[in-house]
Amino acid sequence: MKSLRPLLLTVAVLSACGRGTPENDSQHAPALGDAAARSEAAHEEDGIKFREGKGLEVSDATSKILKISLTRVTEGTLSASVTRTGAVYRHVVGQDVVPVSAGRKPPVGQASLVVAVSEAEDIAVGTPVTVGREKVPGNVTKVRVLNAGLEADAEVLVEFADAASRYEVGSPVSVTFPGNVSEAAALIPRAALLETVNGTFVYVPNGRYFFRTPVKVGRKTEETVEVLDGLYSGDEVVREPVTSLWLAELQALRGGVACADGH
Repeated sequence: MKSLRPLLLTVAVLSACGRGTPENDSQHAPALGDAAARSEAAHEEDGIKFREGKGLEVSDATSKILKISLTRVTEGTLSASVTRTGAVYRHVVGQDVVPVSAGRKPPVGQASLVVAVSEAEDIAVGTPVTVGREKVPGNVTKVRVLNAGLEADAEVLVEFADAASRYEVGSPVSVTFPGNVSEAAALIPRAALLETVNGTFVYVPNGRYFFRTPVKVGRKTEETVEVLDGLYSGDEVVREPVTSLWLAELQALRGGVACADGH
């Protein structure tokens, strides 16, 4: 159902914008009774309209179709961890990577990844890492520069416990390196952030209106974004679907004046 939201959104927008020419409307106006007129008036309230200075006005019916959900800005900290993708190059049995019970030597996966030398400067042998979505613990076993120059690269080798042998040789694997923890800041879900060529934004609700507000962001994780300016803890923002709202706004701004205030 989620993949159908842009299509449903387009239908909703078109239902509120440019519904027909005045000539066509005048031809049918005499045939409309009071009940039909009320039904048509109610139908006109559905959809999405853009109001200058206020943002997107979304009807209750359209809001339910899009399943718009809200979330509050929280305050917290984020780790400046960095995730890079490498590949498993060997699988070894009988080695320990992390502390385990006496006598247990689980299979070990070994992976290689290439990073910029500037990043490798902060990575030392023995640095703890986590591997994959399962966040399997491991550590760095070797760091070496591959080439010199302005765009120098370095190879980082890591080992990680793989008792279930879920990673085959040659398979891609993500490796996350730890980082310093940030100071307390406003935090929002990654899904609530709208990233465009013109900047980063969030949609802030105000009754039936949703106003696109610019924000300055800092650190990001897969699920959370640090907001440095534009929001405060306790503010409310749209969690999803921000992309659908953005498409509706583009439709209103670029599709003519049918959705502008006063039309």
